[in-house]
Amino acid sequence: MTRPLTINHNLTVSGDIKLNNSIKDSSGSAGTNGYVLTSTGTGWNWAQSSSSGGTTLTNGTNYSNIIHWDNSSSEWVVNGSSSVKIGNDAGLNSTSTDSVAIGYQAGYSGSSRYSIAIGYQAGYTNQNSQSIAIGYQAGYTNQNSQSIAIGTQAGQTNQGGNSIAIGYQAGMTNQAQNSIAINASGTAFTPATQGFYAAPIRNITQTTVLGYDTTNKEITYYTASSGTEFVPAYEPFNVSNSGGINSSFNSNPGKIYFSCFFANKSAELNRIILKTHNSTSSYTGRICVGIYDNNSSTNRPNNLLSQGNLAVTTISNENFYTINLQGSSPTLIENSLYWVAIGHIKTTGDLYIAKSQSSSNNNSSLLISSSTTDISNSTYDFPIDTSGLTNSNSDLFMWYRLYKA
Repeated sequence: MTRPLTINHNLTVSGDIKLNNSIKDSSGSAGTNGYVLTSTGTGWNWAQSSSSGGTTLTNGTNYSNIIHWDNSSSEWVVNGSSSVKIGNDAGLNSTSTDSVAIGYQAGYSGSSRYSIAIGYQAGYTNQNSQSIAIGYQAGYTNQNSQSIAIGTQAGQTNQGGNSIAIGYQAGMTNQAQNSIAINASGTAFTPATQGFYAAPIRNITQTTVLGYDTTNKEITYYTASSGTEFVPAYEPFNVSNSGGINSSFNSNPGKIYFSCFFANKSAELNRIILKTHNSTSSYTGRICVGIYDNNSSTNRPNNLLSQGNLAVTTISNENFYTINLQGSSPTLIENSLYWVAIGHIKTTGDLYIAKSQSSSNNNSSLLISSSTTDISNSTYDFPIDTSGLTNSNSDLFMWYRLYKA
């Protein structure tokens, strides 16, 4: 047949059909290479092929565009933005550009430009600009700008800006800005102030000293200069160990608390560190410290060797305070018995000194002066006469650290 054939009724063909030319749809179009003939319900149209259950795919706009399923429109769409989102609900409610979200609900909501979230719910909500969260719930909520959290629940909640948390639950809650936390202890810890923090640290005797270059920001070690010997610090029990500081006592102003210790090396020691615990922020006053030698006959404090004091205002609930011993530093003799004296003169508030209630830390006797005016209110001096001391309660073991600067 060489002429057009028009059929106005149904056509049934029992055999094969061979077509040498095109098939035109209802609009007269022969379609495009790769298109399929689809029904419109009232006719036929050539259309671009699509996967079963989806709709027609749109073309990408840039090299390496990513295709993803859009629940709101129930179709496959091409991500033409500069952000990357891979994983169930990754970046679902975030509209930031130049960000990366990989993993289930990573960068789920409110992520900012240049942020990176990798892992299950990493950077889940309100991840701020240029921050990085890698690991399960790392930087989970309110991770501030330019901070880094690597590890399970590292920097999980309210990680401060420009801070770094590495390790399991490092800087987990309210990590201070400009702080570094490296945690391999297996339990959470969070820096409360800016600085460098690491746990655990191995405690061994060394012949070198750790130093810090404030100009180049470098941590170094060095051998003490000629004529100066490295002296290990002394403390009655480790402040970080299990059974360490777990309580405090309200020190009466004017009274003196004496704790004995054996010198671990023959050397000069010129600084004492105290730790407050549960103190009121309204406290103002002056913390006083001293060192006495021992009366071998009575095993009581004997001669005042050195003393010092520190004016304090608006004291922190838990913090370390360093007091310099004034004048010439006392030279202690190895394995000899000495006494640390601690007291204070207050203006307002209460001063609570950290202690331990663990019997394993009971390695020093504690004596208390009987008078509340044993420290001079004008010169802050300790008394020479130490008679009239009374034994403390058996569970009162205060913490301090004695060392050479």
